Amino acid sequence: QEDAISYASWGVDYLKYDFCSMQDEQGRYLEAPEKSFGRMRDALNATGRPVVYSLSNWGGAGIWRWAGQVAHAWRTGIDLFAVWDAAGAKELGLPNFLQSVMSMVRGQQHLYSFAGPGHVNDADMLVVGLDGMFPYGIVQECPAHVAGCVPGNYVTREQWGK
Repeated sequence: QEDAISYASWGVDYLKYDFCSMQDEQGRYLEAPEKSFGRMRDALNATGRPVVYSLSNWGGAGIWRWAGQVAHAWRTGIDLFAVWDAAGAKELGLPNFLQSVMSMVRGQQHLYSFAGPGHVNDADMLVVGLDGMFPYGIVQECPAHVAGCVPGNYVTREQWGK
């Protein structure tokens, strides 16, 4: 409730509410996503300010089946990366939290019926222009020109030099 009141006082028009760290070590939800997301919906509605409300749990728990009752948009899959297909993803050694464009497209095919006026499937954004970097500045292999680089760690654009 306190966060929703703050968002409204700041004039926030769009909230993408993430479900990060809501699972235990075995991957079980600590609380049903519908309950957590519904609580924020109710808090936003109570402020009286219209806010476009978007949910993000990377398509887990069949979110598209119930999210139209809770929000305006919802993530339908894992993070998207600027690579065309599974072969390209494999060649780049993408970690399992990233998917190719075609994987995303195939994952959307059966979801059209869950969207409609005022509620839509969110296939994620396409991150481009990182020239060998994964989204969030994480590298899997360190180019020679990046001093102090450690594979799997964050690298800033300044360190990368572009």
